[in-house]
Amino acid sequence: MRYVKNWAALDSGLSQKPWFAPRAATTVVTYSFHTERNLPAPSELFYQSDRTKVLTGHQQDLVRGAMDRFEALGNLVFVETARDAAINILGVEGSDWGGWSSYPTYRGTLVLESMSMGTILHEIGHSLGFKHPFEDEVRLRPELDTKDMTIMSYTGFSDMLGPLDEVALRKFYGRPGQTEEWEIESQGRRVVILGGRDEDSILGARSRNELHGKGGDDRLFGHTERDRLHGGAGDDRLKGMEGRDVLSGGKGDDTLFGMSGNDRLTGGRGEDLFVFRQGEGTDRITDFKPGADRIEIRNGASEIDDLSMRQRGEDVVIRFGDGPYWKTRIIVEDSTLEEMRQEDVFLF
Repeated sequence: MRYVKNWAALDSGLSQKPWFAPRAATTVVTYSFHTERNLPAPSELFYQSDRTKVLTGHQQDLVRGAMDRFEALGNLVFVETARDAAINILGVEGSDWGGWSSYPTYRGTLVLESMSMGTILHEIGHSLGFKHPFEDEVRLRPELDTKDMTIMSYTGFSDMLGPLDEVALRKFYGRPGQTEEWEIESQGRRVVILGGRDEDSILGARSRNELHGKGGDDRLFGHTERDRLHGGAGDDRLKGMEGRDVLSGGKGDDTLFGMSGNDRLTGGRGEDLFVFRQGEGTDRITDFKPGADRIEIRNGASEIDDLSMRQRGEDVVIRFGDGPYWKTRIIVEDSTLEEMRQEDVFLF
């Protein structure tokens, strides 16, 4: 056991921002309030209670206000959706606990018996990856383990985030981003974000995302489901992550990473780079321009002779990778073997 006097005592090792996302990326966190139609039974929850309930409009506003406090201090944006969000919120009665919440997972639950601001902030903290300062191997020094230092403490009373919470939030998610120009809309489980005129760096929610970079050299990251990423003008960098994604670079010299899942990649105007690794499924390039665009193979092949290429109708199918589970297949539409075997097409 190790005692510290800083934010490390709050680090659960989990957060809504996965390891692959850069610090500069604004993390989109979805949340929803349970309705009578999807309210779970008390037996489905982690802790015992007499009954579950839907939060009133006033109580929902309290939760939204608490989320605003986190947004003001860290590089994240909360977006309310209809259902199946990263954080799904309900109330209970007859529990021995003021509230509880799961650490970030694909779907998380936040439960409130008490509607005090201190409890709401505490439980949102857990949903963002904050742990209690008195648990696990790394702990806060006892004289600092108070709510004056962190809302995650059990000692004392506070309805505000403490100084350690602010530092931890920035360590996990980065400093607040420039999101004033963004337009954000929720369409069922899909989150639609239109970025600003300058450089945007957006990490999509754990749901279906439609991200538009618009102007500037943007960095757009999908997440776990079927995402649509549109770079717009500028030299953009798009990463689909998991799921069957659709990536469109738009104008400019863009870099597109389909990553896992069967993705559809369109570079658009400019000299674009399509990047692949072994084991990423089957991706399709819709507009490869010989002499302008290039394909980079990061692993699984070190030279063109390591690639299997064949003509299939009007398309070229490229395969590479070791073993049955590490294969990647690239379908380059409207191309020929002669074009794809030119020495300036591939980078290794």
